[in-house]
Amino acid sequence: MQRLVSWLLSFRVDEVKRFLFIFYLVGLIGFLMPFSHSLFLWLTRWALLFNVLLLVRFYGDGFTARHGLVYVVIMLAGFAVEMVGVNTGLVFGSYVYGPALGLKLWGTPLMIGLNWLMLTFCWSAVLQSFRIPIFVKVFLAALGMLFYDVLLEPSAPLLDMWVWHNDAIPLQNYVAWFGIALFFQALVHGMRMVRFHPLARVVLLSQMLFFFGLWIAQIIGLS
Repeated sequence: MQRLVSWLLSFRVDEVKRFLFIFYLVGLIGFLMPFSHSLFLWLTRWALLFNVLLLVRFYGDGFTARHGLVYVVIMLAGFAVEMVGVNTGLVFGSYVYGPALGLKLWGTPLMIGLNWLMLTFCWSAVLQSFRIPIFVKVFLAALGMLFYDVLLEPSAPLLDMWVWHNDAIPLQNYVAWFGIALFFQALVHGMRMVRFHPLARVVLLSQMLFFFGLWIAQIIGLS
């Protein structure tokens, strides 16, 4: 762990931006190659954690106990709503989680709350620099989170993240996603906790390009 921390601390922002695009390009190729497919499936959870570590590394000054409390609330709330959703089908629809996201509690990966936090933080950071009313930022950031899910959903079964009942993604899922995203964005904006982050756009863009690449590969029969 100490070596990992030292390695992260040695990076500069521009180097990390280039590295992330290469990282996900290698991930896409590795996932599509039969001989490395299983390895890259296993690496899915670690890729999420690695992104979060990079965001923490370049977070900058100004972190307070209030920030920590709100971030923990978002993680726990994200986990809770997913736990209710997967066990009842009342939130997103009927689905089950695969093994890709790691250890589960009540059928729900522990890391899913971290994913909600990462998306909330990154999309709020992306909109931070725009000179528009806060309620517009909240709406657009939530819309961005929904767009992320739209790109992710076709690839999720391929990545062993989750599978929908009858392989059909219900409209309910997208409505719930937008509603939850809207709540989280309203929370961080209402608490005036939105801040610029130099990696937010690159983290989101590199991931979404990865999902889009998997989707195209699926359409043309490469996956």
